[in-house]
Order: sequence, then structure tokens, then C-alpha cells
Amino acid sequence: MKIALWLIMAIGFLLLGWYLFIKEYDYKFQFSAHSGKASVYQEIKNLEQFGLHNSGQSITIDGTSPYSQILQNISSKDTSISLEWNFKYQNDSLTRIEVNTIDHRNKLKNRFAILNPFKQSDYVKDLAQKFTRIKQKMDEKQKTYLVRTNGFAQSPEFTCVCSISKNIPLEEKAIEMVVAIEEIETYFVKYNLKLTDFPFLKVTDWNMSEEKIDFEFCFPVDVPMELEETDNMKIKTFPGLKSLKATFHGNYRESHLAWYELLEKGQRENISLDPKPLEVYHNNPRMGEHAISWKAEVYMPLKDF
Repeated sequence: MKIALWLIMAIGFLLLGWYLFIKEYDYKFQFSAHSGKASVYQEIKNLEQFGLHNSGQSITIDGTSPYSQILQNISSKDTSISLEWNFKYQNDSLTRIEVNTIDHRNKLKNRFAILNPFKQSDYVKDLAQKFTRIKQKMDEKQKTYLVRTNGFAQSPEFTCVCSISKNIPLEEKAIEMVVAIEEIETYFVKYNLKLTDFPFLKVTDWNMSEEKIDFEFCFPVDVPMELEETDNMKIKTFPGLKSLKATFHGNYRESHLAWYELLEKGQRENISLDPKPLEVYHNNPRMGEHAISWKAEVYMPLKDF
């Protein structure tokens, strides 16, 4: 009996020592997000938008494993809290999130408080409230768009008039398109052109580290012989390419989330993709419809096909 008691005590002390001095993180939080894995990953990369940190604190990204993990640090003169975010695919509209946390400057104090059976740790309580707020804000935003991956498809063939844009931040893509429309409309009036299909955007270069793109915003037309090009207005022909396809519903300023979902699907299913997506827009934002009813078909071409 004494041996068993001593054995239990020894195991208890070993576990206590492991937790206090060896375990890599203080506490694990878990919750789900109602969106695809890549969209959630992009949201958390921009953690500042959720107000997790206070005035005087800074948020840095210490490392990433695309669509699966983000290592972040929230620091001030008094604290240095590391967050290890892990994203687990459930389906196209559900992602499991696990967050491992550690406060490097108050590790032992916090761990003793977490072990206290009579009082909830202020450290855990504060972080739990912040993660609850993040989930609420994510849920609200994710109600404004919908991404579904559709599998393999052939992108459409187009002959069109295109406006050229270079080095545009992703979040300014839609603004640049609005500016381009005025020039395109002037060009259409000059040559009495008529739209023959849905407008589309074709990415020609994507700097993922800086999140900037070069793209062509294009309007399909029957090209008359006398049509002339300008420095910024070009006549282009796009062949159909075997691609992975997604359908996006929502404001087109967020449609690049479908690009990331396609890349994540390619990564998960070992499909090699060329990150130069084509988006076909089925709705005119000027018509005043609710953005969630807007539709874009998004094609990510297969590499070396």
C-alpha cells in the first residue's frame, strides 16, 4: 500500500515538474470557424483586425506553415505571449482551430495559477474572452461570403479588351477595377463595342510575400478589324486551361479568399497549381443587390498541363 502511495506521489511530482518546467505551452484553446481552412488562415494572419492586443502591445508573425500553422507573438514591456495557431480541415465550410499559448515572462506564475483548483486563472480567463471575441467577429464576417471548391474544370476561352494593372495590393484589387471600368467604358463607346460575355480578371503575377498582384481586367467582345490598342488597353485572347475551380459568393473585394482555398486544396490533394487565377464575374455591383448574392467563378490553372 505504501509503495503504491509513493508511486502515485512520484508520478504526481513528475507530472507537476513536467508541466511547470518542460511543457512547451501553458494552455490550449479550441474552437471552430464556419469557413474553409485557407480563409481562416488568412483571417488569423491579420490578427490586428480582431482587437486581441491592447494599446502599447505589438503583434508579430514568427513563422508560418501555409494554411496549417501560424506562430505569433503579442508583446509589450511587461508581457511576451506566444500563440501557436493550428488549423485542421473538416470540410469546405468548417475548420477546427487549436491555439497553444505561453507567456514567456510570467510562465511559472501563470502555470501555478492554472493549477489552482479554487480559482480560475486570470491569464486563462483573459485569453478565453479574447478568443471568444475573435470567434464572434469571424462568424460575423464569414456570413458575408461563401467559398465552395468544385474540382477540376476547363476555364472559358475569351477574346477581349483588357485594362492592365500592376503591383496592386490584394485588398485594393476591387478599387483598381472600379477605376479601370471608367477607361474601359470610354473605350467601348469610342468603338461602339458590345459585351459578349461576363467580365473577368486574370492574374499575371502574384507576389505572395508582399500580397501584391499584376492583373488584366477584361471585357469579352467581338473584335472589329479597326480596333486599336493603347498603352493601357490591350486586345487579348485567353485559351481554356484545365484548372481547379471554386465558386465565390460575396463582395468581389474578398474573392481572393477563393484563390487561397484552391491553393490549400491543391496542397492537401497533391495537385500542382500555377498561382495565376482567373475570376469570372456574374454580377454587376452597381445594380445594388446584396453582396452575398454576387457570384464569381474562380479558376486556378494546373501547372505544366
